[in-house]
Parts: sequence; C-alpha cells; structure tokens
Amino acid sequence: MQLVLPEQKLWKKEWERLGGTFCQIPEAAWEGTIPKFPGLMVPEQVVDIRTVDELWQWQLLDHSGNCLTNWKLENVATDFPCLIFDAWTGDRLNRDPINLAIKGSEEIIFFTPRDVHINFGNGIEVLDSCVPSSIRGWQGQQLRLTTKESSIAFSSKKITWKLSVDEQPGLRGLKLKGKKSVYLETPTFWYPPGDQEISLNIFVEDITNRQSIISTTEIVPPSDRWQAITLDKWIPEPGKYEARFWNQFYRWSYQFEVQSDYRITGKPDVNELRINSGLQGKIETLPISYDCSDKFWAEEIQIEGLWPLEVINFALSDCLIKRVKCFPWDKRIHRDIYE
Repeated sequence: MQLVLPEQKLWKKEWERLGGTFCQIPEAAWEGTIPKFPGLMVPEQVVDIRTVDELWQWQLLDHSGNCLTNWKLENVATDFPCLIFDAWTGDRLNRDPINLAIKGSEEIIFFTPRDVHINFGNGIEVLDSCVPSSIRGWQGQQLRLTTKESSIAFSSKKITWKLSVDEQPGLRGLKLKGKKSVYLETPTFWYPPGDQEISLNIFVEDITNRQSIISTTEIVPPSDRWQAITLDKWIPEPGKYEARFWNQFYRWSYQFEVQSDYRITGKPDVNELRINSGLQGKIETLPISYDCSDKFWAEEIQIEGLWPLEVINFALSDCLIKRVKCFPWDKRIHRDIYE
C-alpha cells in the first residue's frame, strides 16, 4: 500500500520573500527550492505505508521549519481497523466509519490486522486469502461479490456490500499513479447489472492520427453481475484514444492514453542450428546412429547457432528414437531434436 501525493503547482503571495530558499516535505523525503517567481512545482511523491494512525499528514516546510502548507488524509479508526480498496482501480473505499457500505465494486481487497476475526456473508467469494501488506501485522484478502448484496462483519460492526443497479458504467484498468486517464494497459469498459438486454453502440477513435478504429454494436445480456467489454481487440498498441458508448437512453464518452513500458517490435530471429559430428562431419538429418557401441561412445557433437544460456536436452537410446524438445528462454518457441 502506498500514499500518493499528485504532482502539483503551489504558490502563495507571502512566499515571495522566500524565493531562492530551501523547502522540504519530510514525510516524503523530498527537498526543493522555492522559486523567485510564482509557481513551486512539487513532483509526484509515493511513499509505502508502514504504520497506521487516525490521520496521515504531510507538511511542506520552509528553511526555518515553518509549515507553508499541508495535506491530510483520514487513516484508520481505532474501532474500525481496516483498509478497503477496489481490486480493479486501486481506489480506497468506504472512508466513513459511520456509513459502513461498499457500493458498485465487484471485487475488493480487504486489509485488516491478522488477529481480527472476520465473518463473510453469503455470496462473497474469497479469491486470495493472503494478500501481502506493507503494514506490519496486517494482511489482505481479495474478495468477489457474486450476488447483488451481502455483508462483512468484524469488530462488532457490519459492512454492507452491494452492486448498485443505478451504478454508472465506466472504464477500469491499471492506471498510472497520480495521473488521470493514463493507463498502463488497454482499459476495459464495465457495464452494471441489469434485468434487460441492451444494445450498446461502441465507437473508438485514434486521437493522435484522427482515425476511426471501430464502430460496432455489442449485445449486453441481462445479468446480476457487472459485464466486461474488452477494448484491447481494437486498441492493440499505446496511444491516445477516445471511446464512446451509447444506448437508447444514455451516452458515455472517455478520452484516455495507453502507455507501455515495453513494446514487442517483432519476432526474434531464430538461428538455424548447425550440428557437426566428430565421426560423420556435418549432420544434415537427425538422429545420429551407429551400429556399434565403440563408435557411439567415441562420438563428439558440436552444435552452433544457439542463443546464450539456451538449454538443450539429449536422449540416448540403443534401440528407440526418442523425441525431445529444446526450450529456449522464450517458451513460445521450441526446437525438436532427435538423437
């Protein structure tokens, strides 16, 4: 778990006299210099959460230790020790210890101290009972709601969990921390539960190239669960896109960017194996066979054209030809060798 302070530009008129002096955010181990002209840029700060308290607070201090501004976030109530996150978006849920309800999220990650006893109502499926936590003494569980409504009870409290039928559709996916609408993967459009079949119109456009990618209609059947419409079949690579969805009643439009730390540029070249025998010279076909054991054990084989650290398996036999495979590092490619 992490605390994220988004990148931001700060300024107050009284800071003019501090131009050129030192400033810091001790909680994030960040240091900077207050500019002589308006506009102090604070880059995004990400800090792992190690302990819990009732309030997280960060301060921007000047060179004399005076507080210039601060950021606050409600933490964990002593009588309600839990942290709940949407498993898809990573957004924190249910910060209100009085109105104990989770709405609209089909999957959550539920963090509590290890010694807390939890009772799950009917319709809650435990996908992972041991999600690691950065907070010492805590651990999480990944849960899925398979009915319209259920509950979680612990510490003499009960949290109502339901999939609201009035919840709006939306894009979900792995997003860049602190950034709006920037995904590290192609997002998925999720449609809420409903009791009627819906004809959903879809239009996707490449904003960078100003090119229409797809205009189609998908049938969304009745269901008591959220349904996913994947976009990666139309958006195979990073870029800036706009996706529009509409039915006879509503319209939804999203502009977003897909980024990636890597991109497959093509299939790697596969070197042709060259096999040389100490007794027979260049080998054109396999297997290599001999009619007597003396020649068999005296043989020396040289193989050229391998990848670095490539592993090859050999099978030796006195009567049968066995088929074995040599797997390179990329398991999608294999070579067959007979011996």
